[in-house]
Amino acid sequence: MVIDGDPLFAYFVSLVETSDSAMTVTLAVRGALIGGTLIGSVAYVDGLAKLLPAAIPDEQMSAQWRQALRDAAATGRGAIDQEATRVDYAHLRDVQIVDAGGQPMTYPYWRVRLAAIDGWAFGAAPAT
Repeated sequence: MVIDGDPLFAYFVSLVETSDSAMTVTLAVRGALIGGTLIGSVAYVDGLAKLLPAAIPDEQMSAQWRQALRDAAATGRGAIDQEATRVDYAHLRDVQIVDAGGQPMTYPYWRVRLAAIDGWAFGAAPAT
């Protein structure tokens, strides 16, 4: 497996990706703490697809974007299944971010490049 970033964390990302499991983690990324549930890319794309109707009110356009997301996930999943050599991103749900200034933000989903992660821990970060 070719890895950019912490090889141990990449191992847990690949376990979640291949087993449809999930785990709570906190990441340090450029001075921010990002806490959430680590999920696989398929669950991430499915979650994004569910958010599209609120982001794109036009039903036909929203349906087209949902299908494009699912197609992209299927293509990406096929590449992962064929290669099984590279883990580049971690996907999180129920995300809480506290920036360097202490400002909290929440997002339903978040994607981060493994190479951008400075540190990590199991479990959720303490609430501010």
